[in-house]
Amino acid sequence: MNVQDDRSASVCEGLSAHADLGAVFAAIPGMNLLLAPDAPRFTMLLASDERLAATMSTREGTLGRPLFDVFADANPANPSPSGVQNLRASLETVLRTGEQHCMPLQRYDLQRANGSWEERYWSPTNVPVKDANGNVKYLIHQVTDVTEAVLGRAALERAEQGAARVLGRMTDAHFQLDGAFRLVEMNPAAERMTGTMRHEVLGLTCEDAFPASFDPAVDAAFRRVVASGREEHLLQHYVSEGSDVYVEVDAYSTDDGGVAIFARDVSERVSAVETRREMETQRFLTRLGDVLHREGDTATLYEGAARLLGEHLGSGRVLYAEAREEDNAIVVVAQHLREGLVPVARDYRFDDYCPCVTISLRSRRTLVMTDVTTEAQLDVSERMLIAAAGVGASVTVPILQDGRIAACLSVVQPTSRKWTSHEVALIEETAQRTAIAAARSRAEAALRASDRRKDEFLAVLAHELRNPLAPVRNGLQILRMAPHDTQKTNKVLGVMDRQLTHMTRLIDDLLDVSRFTSGKVVLRRERIPLRAVFDNALEASLHLIEASRHVLMSHFSHEALFLDADATRLVQVVGNLINNAVKYTPDGGQIDLFGERDGNDVLIRVRDTGVGISSDMLPHVFDLFAQVSGSSLARAQGGLGIGLSISRQLIHMHGGTLRAESDGLGKGATFTVRLPMAAEPESERAAPGAATEAENLASQEILVVDDNIDAADSFTTMLELSGHVVTTVYTGADALAAVAKRRPSLVFCDIGMPGMNGYEVAERIRADASLAPVRLIAVTGWGRDEDKRLALEAGFDAHLAKPIAWAAVEAVLTAQEPGEALLKR
Repeated sequence: MNVQDDRSASVCEGLSAHADLGAVFAAIPGMNLLLAPDAPRFTMLLASDERLAATMSTREGTLGRPLFDVFADANPANPSPSGVQNLRASLETVLRTGEQHCMPLQRYDLQRANGSWEERYWSPTNVPVKDANGNVKYLIHQVTDVTEAVLGRAALERAEQGAARVLGRMTDAHFQLDGAFRLVEMNPAAERMTGTMRHEVLGLTCEDAFPASFDPAVDAAFRRVVASGREEHLLQHYVSEGSDVYVEVDAYSTDDGGVAIFARDVSERVSAVETRREMETQRFLTRLGDVLHREGDTATLYEGAARLLGEHLGSGRVLYAEAREEDNAIVVVAQHLREGLVPVARDYRFDDYCPCVTISLRSRRTLVMTDVTTEAQLDVSERMLIAAAGVGASVTVPILQDGRIAACLSVVQPTSRKWTSHEVALIEETAQRTAIAAARSRAEAALRASDRRKDEFLAVLAHELRNPLAPVRNGLQILRMAPHDTQKTNKVLGVMDRQLTHMTRLIDDLLDVSRFTSGKVVLRRERIPLRAVFDNALEASLHLIEASRHVLMSHFSHEALFLDADATRLVQVVGNLINNAVKYTPDGGQIDLFGERDGNDVLIRVRDTGVGISSDMLPHVFDLFAQVSGSSLARAQGGLGIGLSISRQLIHMHGGTLRAESDGLGKGATFTVRLPMAAEPESERAAPGAATEAENLASQEILVVDDNIDAADSFTTMLELSGHVVTTVYTGADALAAVAKRRPSLVFCDIGMPGMNGYEVAERIRADASLAPVRLIAVTGWGRDEDKRLALEAGFDAHLAKPIAWAAVEAVLTAQEPGEALLKR
């Protein structure tokens, strides 16, 4: 026995004397050995139960023996074991330094009882136990078995290496984000897709790593994945070097609170789909154009467009409805249905729709609903109501005309449907094109109707002009045959005067149409009593009422009502309404006239028991050249079909309205004029004194100039019979000579003469200062305001339109302003 054996024995004997110490050490938690400091033997003195169990050894086979005899680390599967060498070095270091030593992770295999070996990994620590003199008396060898963790980590590393190899070979780009949404991994495919190297972007956010392709919507999707734990699939679009790039993205949450992203470039596939869809869209739009360019009414256009759109989208129902906001009405005019579906009703109100639909239409916005059962803008009752109507999803587009809702297009799916932006855009395009086609169709229909009315008007005009010409011609023949028969002459002259008056009215109406068309009608407003308007209108119409044996009932307010109006024009309107009532009421009917106050307005109503107006005709009674009734009576009673149009325009110029009402054919009609009432009447002013008729009609020297010899001579005769001295010439040159020679006080001069026209005659006369007292009166068949202006500019004092009423001639002769003349003051 050597010295070390003696030392080990001595230590063992000392410990034996303290048997309780061995029991305590055995029970201490952890894998511990108490070693003697007898290097290189390091005899094992005490062992914890946990250590013996972990090393598959016994106390009898272990204690008192050298450490490395028991744990030799001789596993043949480990060709270069280092456990014994490393542990011995650590123990010797503790003996030398007297300090604790923590060893790195050690592989130290154990041999089982059957001779086989088990791979084991340990984390050792060696601690010195010193005596009172500071000398190392014992060594405590502590270990922690980390085999499971090491082998698990190795398995994980192998798995990660395998995954890395898989990801490296993947064609899909892979990105890994941590909980802070920073890049922690990306594979080679991701490098190729983004054009960046892995080491350049790891640790950055997607926005910082890939600014050109960053999409906030995609980033928000990644955050939803983390928050919800649910995967998301989306299509990202961005532009790279001028080209569209489409990327399919699948995102999944990871256990560490990050996101695993797999992406693939589908630009070619999307491009092919887009190309195919664009071709299909173009084919659809071509077919739609063919349908919309066919002749037909708006309902036919709507039906064709609805059918094509429904077939193209595979939708259950496509509806076109016309809207009338002022009446709160929506009318379905066309609908395309998938087989098996029931048509919807025709008439609705805006209030019948859910508020979100009404608000969307009135705000001119397209309303898109993908699933009515979950639609956030609907409450529960509205969802149930719409679903019960067979609507699962819908797109509704308002169609505007002049800034208001004219119609709407609705595409309806019986089940939920996620409408694509392309589908919504196509529906809106269809609505717009159909609206344009419908407007064109209405315009063409209006033009055809206008042409038809024009042709009818020309035929009526010819008829209306021939009618008065016939008795005029007959009267002339009678005058030739019986010039001395005073009774027949007077009767014939009365007939001729009435027929010429009728022709004058027809021509005046035509001139009014021209004035309204060119915007040259000027109102001469003055304060007038309403009763005077009725009296003057009835004075001209009373003989027609009596001749037709109508009963006339007047209903006037006891209050004196005044209007700020053009008296002549207002009498024209009321007279026109009364004459229409007379014409379109069979003999023996009743006509009621009403004049009353309604708030700050005055109402004028003319009601008859006549032929009435059909519901189809009622909206068109104020159209130019339209006859009030389609019956034969309308044509029999005559008229050009322009009176009501002129009347309505005159009332509008006065700031009022003219409305027609009728319950239908045979039920009479009512025309109502509403005008603003004038303020309280001013005090009466005395009229200036009037000259006596003898003074006004004093004999004058007059020159008549007209290239129409018959017109000139007949007019001369009328003037001579009134006591005037008259000279007659038929050319402009002769007129200048006669004025220089005769020095007349008054010249009636035609305008449209050959050689020198009337304007030139007036200008030459006005150029001679000595002829300034001569009054020049233009006499012409042109009666427009423009013609009057030209006459005044040329130097004429007044303008009279042919045929001239004798009262107008007398007004000129007495220097009083006639209704048809524009005298310069």
